[in-house]
Parts: sequence; C-alpha cells; structure tokens
Amino acid sequence: MRDKAYYATQDWQARCEAVKMRCHARCEYCGSRPVQNVHHRTYRRWRQEPLEDLMGVCRACHCRIHGRAEPEERRKAVGSLVAQGDSGMDSSGVWRGYLGAIRRGEDS
Repeated sequence: MRDKAYYATQDWQARCEAVKMRCHARCEYCGSRPVQNVHHRTYRRWRQEPLEDLMGVCRACHCRIHGRAEPEERRKAVGSLVAQGDSGMDSSGVWRGYLGAIRRGEDS
C-alpha cells in the first residue's frame, strides 16, 4: 500500500523539482501547459523512483492519463507520448526516446 504521507517529504519534493527542470516546467503529455502534477508512470520503485518513472503533467492531462476525461478530450492529445503509442507505464521505446532527446537538449 502506498503511503500518501510520502508526497509531503523532502525526497518527493526534490524529485518533483528535478522532473520540472527536466521538462522545463511544461507538460510532458501535451507540451503546452505548465506542470501542475508529477505522475508516476509505475509504482514499482515507490519511494525510490528514478526520474524515468515520473512524468511532469498539467492538471488536465493528469486527468486524461487516469481516464477521468471524456473520450474526446483524450483523443485531443495529438503529439503526446500516449498518442505516439506510449501506455504511460514502465519504459516504452517512445518514453526512452523522449528522455534521450531531453538529455541531449533537444526540444520535443
């Protein structure tokens, strides 16, 4: 069971800041809005997450990822990682390519 108190820790806050720096504070799902949430792509390494397990997202896209948006809203994510075939979990080829571009300093 995940302990929600973790989200108040300095460790979590440091990871969130690192994710925001990686994506230049822009949503890694739609690329157009500011990051408001950090999404776990997987909980496999809970409390010891490498940054690859985390994704900076705006509030609207976070709802889309979790299926709390209307199907039409989810379809509007053209150009997003999910639209490119990334399931939003684990380490897909799309996600690895995106992270590689970020590390090389390329904008996506």
